[in-house]
Amino acid sequence: MAGESADEVARRAREKAERLLRHAEAYEKGAAGERVVRDVLSTLPVEWFVIHDLQWPGRRKANVDHVVVGPGGVFVVDTKNWSGDVAVRAGVLRQNGYSRATTVEGVRSAADAIAALVPSLDAEAFTPVICFAGEGRVEANLDGVLVCHADSLIELLTSRRPLLSMEWVEFLRFDLDMSTRGALEPRQAVGGPSAESRPPAVPSPRRGGMRGLWRRLFLTVALLGVGPPR
Repeated sequence: MAGESADEVARRAREKAERLLRHAEAYEKGAAGERVVRDVLSTLPVEWFVIHDLQWPGRRKANVDHVVVGPGGVFVVDTKNWSGDVAVRAGVLRQNGYSRATTVEGVRSAADAIAALVPSLDAEAFTPVICFAGEGRVEANLDGVLVCHADSLIELLTSRRPLLSMEWVEFLRFDLDMSTRGALEPRQAVGGPSAESRPPAVPSPRRGGMRGLWRRLFLTVALLGVGPPR
């Protein structure tokens, strides 16, 4: 700015550079944590599948780290690579004494957004998870949001009581993949395998272009003769 001394301009430039460096380092640390959790999730049994780094439905500048699907349900996993003292005190997640309640609410909102993509599946099947890849070694259940370390993530997922049949898992493998490819577009509900004892009906025709056509074809093939989910 006019009238500023060279020293003042230099000071402002250094401060800006330091802020950008801290910002870049935070992203690099977060990316390293996501790689750790990605590697851990690659060891899941074959009946599970994972979608990594997907667009948060309805948001252009946000992503969901991992969506994990298997017999135990659908788990929306937010990876954190925090440093310092990470603990749960009086039901509140804290880092170095500061409340991180917004992180808990954030992953809860992410799970709600993914659940909205599959309205035919009960919300009970969707579980938000915060997974620490660094110093945070916390095991907790914060009003439905599970908190764990990467070292115990596989046990947490595979020890959950079965909620989904393999027919449901295969349906979700297809449906979530197609849905998240166009997560910013409006979409209509498509039914999954029926929860009733009778064989499920094929969903009725609806608009949706080629994506809708492929979904109807998949469901026609996959659901004929399929029994109810366990």
